[in-house]
Amino acid sequence: ASVIPAICFLAPTLYSTFIAFALGENMPFVVIGVGLFTGLLLPVFYPGFKNQKGLIPLTAFLCFIGAMLAAHFTAGYSRQHPLQSHLRYSMDADSSKAQWMSDFKTTDKFTAAFFKDGGKPSGIKGFKGLLNDAPVMVLMPPTAVVTKDTSSGTYRTVALHINAAREKVDYVNITISDSSQVSAILIDGNRYVVSEKEDNTYFRNIAYTGITSNGFDVAFEMETGKKLEMLLSDRSIGLPVVGGFNTDYPNDIIPAQGTSANTIQVKKRFRF
Repeated sequence: ASVIPAICFLAPTLYSTFIAFALGENMPFVVIGVGLFTGLLLPVFYPGFKNQKGLIPLTAFLCFIGAMLAAHFTAGYSRQHPLQSHLRYSMDADSSKAQWMSDFKTTDKFTAAFFKDGGKPSGIKGFKGLLNDAPVMVLMPPTAVVTKDTSSGTYRTVALHINAAREKVDYVNITISDSSQVSAILIDGNRYVVSEKEDNTYFRNIAYTGITSNGFDVAFEMETGKKLEMLLSDRSIGLPVVGGFNTDYPNDIIPAQGTSANTIQVKKRFRF
């Protein structure tokens, strides 16, 4: 009876946290949560261990078997408990190629049609999901226009106006190449010094969210004589309507959590 309040509090908390933050395979979090409550229950367990040493382990084992059987027979997904599926459409405006991409390593009944061959190695550093060719659509990439380019001593400052050329784009990502060796970034009236890692490469990635139709201004400081090489990638919510593919989610499947599932992304490279 003393354990019931802890169980009633622990189970919904773990469930809600698991769903809200998409913990996935991060099961150690669950173990930590259970461990915290176990310490609070030691005064309850002590008399039981003292008088009936085999009763509590046996009861716990039977509860475990019962829970596993219940989980097995109730496993699956439905409209009330939908499956999370990951799929996005990515297009490279420079090469005029498009791809279906998934951060998940396996397909489900929705994504199986997009990766009929089980996907293929991406060749993209750090990406371990599924990849397959997709039909190329007419999609305008994000734009970057030089508004000012000045040099003072050993430093060069390049100011750009960046905008999204498609409707419903809410996010633009800027990736600066290591060869540019940008030392500082000025954006929205703030100046940020770029950090240097131990291997002499730099953290130069900017994610600008909430972009409006007016775009935004950003400036980069670097050594004089260096070229600014950058990759722009935008994002809009929703999968494209493409012939031969049904991109409408079934009633029992929803987009996975995160910033890339159920999106259209178009990227383009620039050199100034």
